[in-house]
Amino acid sequence: MDEADIDSYIIKYEQAGYFRKGRMIFVDPKPTIKFRNRINSFSGILLEWTAEQFMEFLTTIRYNPNELEKCIKRLNYSGIYLYQDIVNNIETGNIYESKLYEGYNCEWRDVLEGWLFESPYFEELKKHIGQINFADGNTYCVALYGKGLVGKGCLLKQAGAWLSRQGYIVLEFKGKSLDYNELFEFLKNDTRDRYVLLIEDASFYYKIIEQMFEKNDTNKKLLIITTSRNYYHIKKRYYLEGNPYEEFEVKDKLDYNYAQIIYRKISQKGYLGELSRNETQGCAEITRFRILSNLFIAITYGENFQERVRDSINDLLQDYSEQGIKLFKELTIFEKMDVPYYPNEMLTARYSIDFNCFNKDTEKISASEAVIVDFVRIDGEGVSVKNKIILEQVWNLTTIKQKAEIVYGILHYIAPYVSENNNNYWRVIFESFLKVDILKNKLHFHLKDILSLFYQLKEDYGEISYYWLQMGIAEQDKRDYVKALNHLKMANSIRPYAYQIQHAIARNYLKQANYVGDISEADALFKIGEEKMFELINSHEHYKEKAKNFSIHCYILEKICFLNKYNREISNEEIRRMKRWIDSILHTKDDYLNGLMKAFVLLLKDNNKEDIINFKPGDPYWNAFNQEKMLGNQGENEDILVESY
Repeated sequence: MDEADIDSYIIKYEQAGYFRKGRMIFVDPKPTIKFRNRINSFSGILLEWTAEQFMEFLTTIRYNPNELEKCIKRLNYSGIYLYQDIVNNIETGNIYESKLYEGYNCEWRDVLEGWLFESPYFEELKKHIGQINFADGNTYCVALYGKGLVGKGCLLKQAGAWLSRQGYIVLEFKGKSLDYNELFEFLKNDTRDRYVLLIEDASFYYKIIEQMFEKNDTNKKLLIITTSRNYYHIKKRYYLEGNPYEEFEVKDKLDYNYAQIIYRKISQKGYLGELSRNETQGCAEITRFRILSNLFIAITYGENFQERVRDSINDLLQDYSEQGIKLFKELTIFEKMDVPYYPNEMLTARYSIDFNCFNKDTEKISASEAVIVDFVRIDGEGVSVKNKIILEQVWNLTTIKQKAEIVYGILHYIAPYVSENNNNYWRVIFESFLKVDILKNKLHFHLKDILSLFYQLKEDYGEISYYWLQMGIAEQDKRDYVKALNHLKMANSIRPYAYQIQHAIARNYLKQANYVGDISEADALFKIGEEKMFELINSHEHYKEKAKNFSIHCYILEKICFLNKYNREISNEEIRRMKRWIDSILHTKDDYLNGLMKAFVLLLKDNNKEDIINFKPGDPYWNAFNQEKMLGNQGENEDILVESY
């Protein structure tokens, strides 16, 4: 390797700064003083050997792991670690002061040294786990979900430590791409029989978890416990449904009993802050904060924390820290989009901020560095904003134009790391930042700005089906169904067997039929969409059959719109067919079934067809017939199946 290559590696390593892992080793029999000093500057290792001496040294290493040890190495390489190995590597000799109450993520040492509160949800979760029955297969999933900063990660680790004590072999996924093949290989070679896999921010891996239900042929029991934020759990849980799984909502509500648990713990740990030293009064003060994040902000920053945040932002501005302000704006957008963290690799490539400020004495850092230390949460994966107050303050300082520039900049930067078939963390960022629903409803972009952004990114993502699907959704929102169809067909050409895309194409024909003014054109379009939707509904392929609920919803609701718009009558046979389809999904978990049934019985009323089906007091059709309001219906442009892709 020549000097230029070596210099390139050193620069990358130096840029990693705070996030460096491991140490660089150089072999050079005659290093220059300059080279030696440079290696010393970042604590590298210099071996003054010839290549022959180094190779001779390697032959003296005797490492011959058995098959299980090899499996564990491969498992670790894929980002999955045994809980017992994690615990054994924690240094417990030194005094430990947790940063949990300052808004940092929960660490295993927080669990081991009793910094966590045993919330009412923990007791409830233990009961749920105790009742799990593996009769339907070797794999079971418990999906924890809730808003950000409600303690899902703490609950996950508490459950992991408890299950380890119950005799389970606990594993934790901390990688950027979930590979279940390495996991199952480990299970096959290990002699034990009960395992738990913990996955944080797992909603983007629900599709892979769905495959794990089927692929676990190890004859070992695997319990998967996941966490996810509300938005993505609701959008992606489709993949879990129909499998042995249950969901468990974690809320952020402080009642008096929970306040007592919290008060006693933070009193024990010396973190009462400005709370009363009288327990009854202190508990009452805690309940007034209503949610945990407000309590911890008050403990960390005091009662006047909002003023403190405003002062901190002024410090950034007065310190002329353009990078500091830009970083906070980007972190705020990540948080608003429910993307868990800003990856270290991207941070060190896009910013020259010295994150070693986290290791410096307070008096030795600048005002802008102090703001980063105060309000940025940092760990092995990346960084995020650690409280909601600064998030809202920064959000109010960020214009729509700046948001658009940030979104484009990040999507353009990550493009080389995103591919059609690699479901890694770069893909998580890509899907979140490109999702029409998020850009429109969370970032408040206008539709023309979304389409402008998408067309700018065509060179970057023209080979990715998800890009074309979102383009199609955006054009549908604009009622340009011709362009939408082109984009959806582009997506279909990349993923021809993706049932969500097939459903989206069928739906586009039905939507267009209900939009055009010409009756002949509408008839032709609806006939095409109808045939495609019938094919999906009547299919016995596993994934299409699983998607049947959504296709039935879409077809019936669009058919009713079509009949109403063009003043068409519906035949008795069509009504009976609709009823057969609704009957087939009556006992499935379906949040929108009430609305569908109400629409159906209104169709019967409007067409004087109530006598075509039998109503019995108390049955679902009777109940829907007697409801005044439509309950649980999807929005006009919302389609859960398409959104799950």
